[in-house]
Amino acid sequence: MSDDRERQLLQQQQQQRADDKTSVVAQMRCKIFLQQHHSVWKSLGTGKLKLFHSLPSGTKQLVVDSDKGGGKTVISTIVLTDGVERVGKTGVAIELSDQGDRTGIVYMLQMKTEQSATGLFEQLLVGTDRAKR
Repeated sequence: MSDDRERQLLQQQQQQRADDKTSVVAQMRCKIFLQQHHSVWKSLGTGKLKLFHSLPSGTKQLVVDSDKGGGKTVISTIVLTDGVERVGKTGVAIELSDQGDRTGIVYMLQMKTEQSATGLFEQLLVGTDRAKR
């Protein structure tokens, strides 16, 4: 693809996002873990999670700010539908994305209740072919 064509596509995507209306669809506290190896998680403490949903594009952004260190942002990523999985009863794993590409960096967010984890997971999948019907 030519550089001019790529630039045009990028400008179209940016314009679509600029026309979007964004709202917070989920907000809760969670424990944050970084995956080091398969089934090996490093605790990064607790944080405040916010899930933003933009319409009409359907883009979802997940932002998690740490409770310590002045509220530093730990996670800020566009959610890819194939990068979201349940982990046990109270966990949700999220693979970070970089401009729509998977990065291999996986975080687990652990909620206080199974109901909270289920609600977040369902919100992450709303509007996709993986959504609960």
